[in-house]
Amino acid sequence: MWAIECLVNTAVISNDCAHDLFEEAQDYKNELWNDYEEVTDKSVGLLRFNPDHMEHMDYLATHDNVIKILKRHNVKGDICFGDLEGDHAGSFWGYRFDGKGGMKHLRGRLLWEEKEEVSLEGKTFVLTGSLPNMTRQEAEDKIRELGGKVSGTISTKTDYLVAGDKPGSKLQKATKLGIKVIDSEEFLEILGED
Repeated sequence: MWAIECLVNTAVISNDCAHDLFEEAQDYKNELWNDYEEVTDKSVGLLRFNPDHMEHMDYLATHDNVIKILKRHNVKGDICFGDLEGDHAGSFWGYRFDGKGGMKHLRGRLLWEEKEEVSLEGKTFVLTGSLPNMTRQEAEDKIRELGGKVSGTISTKTDYLVAGDKPGSKLQKATKLGIKVIDSEEFLEILGED
């Protein structure tokens, strides 16, 4: 089974370029494009691919005449494809066109990581000082979204004091009570936004 996807497409092409590409691809008729009008997304002029036959779009990688057409028409932008399963899963390849007839080959690997769900259920936070990455209200909203509680005062029930710039007396009280004090970077890590 094929699993090729177009990962990046910023290649804007002219009507003449679309016409030349369609003519060149006649051996792939009904697989790449059914007619000339399908070669571009008319609203923005991007090179368009048939989502039902994406496995044929690596045609761009294997046909020198297509690359010559794109270079001749001074296409600008990136086109990158990725293989999402099989022996080449995680690999991508593509082209960067400079709009002046130049082209560079792109190649790389993608690493998919599972994102752990963050829960702050049962944790109480107190915020003090100003945070560089977000407003106080945004920080409080994020804590609540993830199931945590926000308090305005330090107590033995406080799990974390988030200390921003100029933390004030809450920092001294948290230190005296042995409350875990974290800075804005550690706070973002706890939120899963590092």
